[in-house]
Amino acid sequence: MGTGEPDQLLAGKWAFAGGVFRFVAALLGDALPGWAKWTLCAIVAAGALWQGATWLLRRRRVGIR
Repeated sequence: MGTGEPDQLLAGKWAFAGGVFRFVAALLGDALPGWAKWTLCAIVAAGALWQGATWLLRRRRVGIR
């Protein structure tokens, strides 16, 4: 884990969970216009597909079945 400034405070796990909850609520609610929701969903989906593909390739390379 990287080091930060001495007076820097990092978010705790509950703050992170709250941020994820607010992000999902914004995607499902009426706070954002449709084009913004589709854009954010596409970015999240691309990241999930990328992580899944790299996990699958790493698993195949190691030979775990």
